[in-house]
Amino acid sequence: MVEAAVDGSVPVPGYASEMDYSSFVGLVRERNRPSGGVRTVQEVAVQARVGPGSRVLEIGSNTGFTSVNLSLLTGSSVLGIDVNPASVAEAEAYARLHGLSDRVRFEVQDARGLSIEDASFDTVWLSNVVSFVPDKERMLGEVTRVLKVGGTVVAVPIYYRRRPPTEIVEQVSKAIGTPLEVMSKSDWRAFYETASDLELYYESDFVYDLIDDQGIEEYCDHLMAKEHLSALDPGMQAQIRERMGYFMRLFNENLSYAGFSIMLLQKRVARDEIELFTSHSAPLLPKD
Repeated sequence: MVEAAVDGSVPVPGYASEMDYSSFVGLVRERNRPSGGVRTVQEVAVQARVGPGSRVLEIGSNTGFTSVNLSLLTGSSVLGIDVNPASVAEAEAYARLHGLSDRVRFEVQDARGLSIEDASFDTVWLSNVVSFVPDKERMLGEVTRVLKVGGTVVAVPIYYRRRPPTEIVEQVSKAIGTPLEVMSKSDWRAFYETASDLELYYESDFVYDLIDDQGIEEYCDHLMAKEHLSALDPGMQAQIRERMGYFMRLFNENLSYAGFSIMLLQKRVARDEIELFTSHSAPLLPKD
């Protein structure tokens, strides 16, 4: 495979059409926000009580959006880890841009075997990265190991509200480089509750807006205007633009079957007994 250089630092495969999405994000330096964007970051900051004294670990930090914006909103210290070196390099540049290199750091690490001491963090943010990991149970064990008792696991899982077509699941699996499990919201809750010391204490549910083709085209044009991409030769630009459009249309269709939740789980010394008399929000009743 032929490689070209982007501003002397990031290698570009000669065939961008072969890249999976994780590698592609590092190439185009897409900011890759969590579901819900900065509003999700704000909601987590408030509900998980993240503040200036908090130590946060983000697993699957990608190009740095969540780590940097969480620190900007709260003053917390954040360590972001990701398996993609190009994404880590871009995340470091993003932290420098915002003057946060003193309290937001990034490292290349695999979450299934963290080089981190036990009980080191007040909060561990997972977003939807667990969907990309084959050995989910091993990863969850590492998460609970490095979290302090009383600390919070932040999960923002994407799940299916209705069953997607098989061909969509197969295409997304290939795009992300790992088999995609068709999981419901209850499936994700059950997964996190396999950790005997984690207890769900907050939950907020959302559905995705369906984006029309014009919106996708405008977003792709916005990404392609990045300086390091516009400096490439036209043939390479065309490959990247085509792959980008493919990913965005595929994910847009996939998300039309999906929703996401913000789930906050506290690490407890021991989990309490189950709740019998549950409740849910209801509209106000008219006065008599």
